[in-house]
Amino acid sequence: MRIPLLFGVCALLLFALTGYALVDIWRQEMTLRRIGETRKSFEAAVNELDTTVLLSRAGLLRNYDAIVAASDRAMAALREIDALDTDMPALASAVEAARRQQEDKQDLIEQFKSENALLQNSLVYFTALGKDLQQTGDGALSNTVSALAAVMLAFTLNPSDDNAAPLTASISRLATQAIDPSHMKSRDSLAAHAQLIQSTLAGVDQLVQSVLTRARTAGVSDAVAAAEIRHTSLTRAYLVAFSIATVLAASASIAIGFQLRTKIRTIRARKELDTIVADMTLHSINASTVQLNAIVQETLRRLAVWAGADRARYVSAGMRRMSYDSMPGSSQASCAALEAFALADDGRDFIYVRRGRAVEDAALSRALAGVDVATWVCYRSGDTRRGSLLTLECQRGGFHYGEEVLNLLRGPLDAISDAIDRVIQKAEQRALEARLNQAQRLEAVGTFASGIAHNLNNITAAIRGHAEMAGETQHRQTLDRHIREILKGADRAHDVVSEIMAFGRSDAPARKSADLSALVGETLRLLSPSVPASVRLEPDIAAGVTASIDARQIEQVLLNLIRNAWQAIGEGRGVVRVRLETREQAGAMILSHGTAEPGRYAVLTVADDGEGMDETAQDRLFEPFFSTREGGNGLGLATVKRIVADHRGALDMDSTLGRGSTIRVWLPVDAGNPADGAIPEAEGTGERILLVGRNKAERLKMEETVAALGYEPVGFSDPDLAVGTLPAFAFDAVLLLTRRNHAGEYRDLLKAIGRDLPVVIVGPPETVPQVVDAAAMVDVVHRPITPSALAAALARAIQQRASLKTLEMPPA
Repeated sequence: MRIPLLFGVCALLLFALTGYALVDIWRQEMTLRRIGETRKSFEAAVNELDTTVLLSRAGLLRNYDAIVAASDRAMAALREIDALDTDMPALASAVEAARRQQEDKQDLIEQFKSENALLQNSLVYFTALGKDLQQTGDGALSNTVSALAAVMLAFTLNPSDDNAAPLTASISRLATQAIDPSHMKSRDSLAAHAQLIQSTLAGVDQLVQSVLTRARTAGVSDAVAAAEIRHTSLTRAYLVAFSIATVLAASASIAIGFQLRTKIRTIRARKELDTIVADMTLHSINASTVQLNAIVQETLRRLAVWAGADRARYVSAGMRRMSYDSMPGSSQASCAALEAFALADDGRDFIYVRRGRAVEDAALSRALAGVDVATWVCYRSGDTRRGSLLTLECQRGGFHYGEEVLNLLRGPLDAISDAIDRVIQKAEQRALEARLNQAQRLEAVGTFASGIAHNLNNITAAIRGHAEMAGETQHRQTLDRHIREILKGADRAHDVVSEIMAFGRSDAPARKSADLSALVGETLRLLSPSVPASVRLEPDIAAGVTASIDARQIEQVLLNLIRNAWQAIGEGRGVVRVRLETREQAGAMILSHGTAEPGRYAVLTVADDGEGMDETAQDRLFEPFFSTREGGNGLGLATVKRIVADHRGALDMDSTLGRGSTIRVWLPVDAGNPADGAIPEAEGTGERILLVGRNKAERLKMEETVAALGYEPVGFSDPDLAVGTLPAFAFDAVLLLTRRNHAGEYRDLLKAIGRDLPVVIVGPPETVPQVVDAAAMVDVVHRPITPSALAAALARAIQQRASLKTLEMPPA
């Protein structure tokens, strides 16, 4: 764009210069017009001046006002011409010469006025005296005067020497002629005026002649004519230059306009492309592997529309062989071209091919020979993702943009690769976290064995003692008392076992959007009758608080916290305050047990005014089997911590000795958007389940239950027979019915399945370690089995299977 811009600047500069010159020429033309008009005024004034001088010489003017006025107008015209900025030296010289001549003429006119006044006065007296002397009656005198008048007339008409001699003789005769003394004075005056006329007439005529030859405008007219000729030539030259400059400037403007239009199109294309990338990135942040397919396909469709292509395709030929297409059905030839470009080691990341254009790479040229496209562009990712490609195809015509704009495809390519990597890594991370969490829980169960044994030993010892005492007594009342104690011990044992099973259960929370305010209110209403009379509940529940939760588990959290609070108060009077509110967390906040990331939270607070705890007790409060209360099993708050962690929440503990304790549960609010890991619909859609179990009655009953849930069960009692059916059936999940110490029977089956199918185990937790290392995903359903628990486990397995299918890529 630099050359057209430089060309345009030069053209505009020439245009400006010629335009300025034309303006100057127009100004000179206006000046010449004014000079012409003023010159005409000057000539008219000079002609009028000459005429008035002649009229004055002839004695036809009574005064000299007309001469003075004409002379002043002539000088004013010259001064006006001289005042104009003509920038014409020849004209200025001519005007200066005319001005000097006019000044000389004015001097002559002043002299003429004096001489002519004397002459005209003498002529008047000569005429008057001659008439008087002719009327005296003296015939001789009358004849002499008449002869003098005739000679004077001839002399005034032609004051030459030939006419001057007769005039002199006539004046002498008149002066010497004898006349009546009464007429002598008039005669002498007449003779004196005749002599004065004779002496001044020639000088006056000479002055008139000099006046008439002064201050003509021939020089000014010639200078103006020359200036007009020069002006006309310059005007033509500048008009030609101005026309050329106009054409050049217009051409440059058109060229720059096209360049700017191209630049604007490029900027607009970049903006549209950035919008496509931003939308895809935004929607793929929390997308599942199932949702990723639709997101990438929609992105490719928008890229094809943006570029004017018939098809857009993304291919990853690396470790993860994946393919996405904006249109169903892939051309084998096009795929071969992609493979050829992916494997080409020529250092190029971008290639743009049009039909008929030679391709340097031989393998790529052969591959493109079979592609039925007119225009083909492909962008290959850099070193970080060698083998990932983004291609656009046009079967007819070309793209909306050229190579410069299409080079921007690296952004969408990297964005798609980032989204795929991010979703896959999240899926793998969730699977690893599930396995790690399960392993940690199983490890915790093993670690808790001593605590379990201690609690159960105390309970069984009490039961045994009361049983022995009941066997020895003969009194009915004593026997009844021992039996009641035995039943209490059995209930305590059941409670301990239930707490242990709840703590070790691996079921993910079945979260859905729920009214947390209503749940807390209903729980408090049901719990009120069980609260000791010495303890008062003070609820402060905000209305309309919703969150994505497992209502059963959150109810368990609230029950455990309130029970722990009133037990901390003891036998005295106290208050348990329950508060529910929403908080907007702008930044991450570190709590006593976890971190509240930025976002919106439902905060459930349970506070008591009991004895409180020291720092040592606070540090161990949520550990399994740790309790500050005599007879407590220490699993209630440990269960609370596990449930809150499963809900991606956090706990905050605050306690002071002698003043009570406060526990706050922070639950993220995801109204209307269940979090990742939420259980899908429990009803199946005909997915095929491999069901294996040794116990025939249990297996048949389980087949009926699985079929009722919407799945297609295929049951086997022998695991070896089940292995033989794997190639023939496309199973979506495996359901194993196990018993204690019998999980080893499924070793060959699990080895054949590998990590291709998720496995659901129905049985005791100790069977899990024998399966977890071999299967892609392991879920456990504890006995006694409920349809809802089984439906949730199968739904999770089907969802995991869909994720595994998404990560697979069919051969190109």
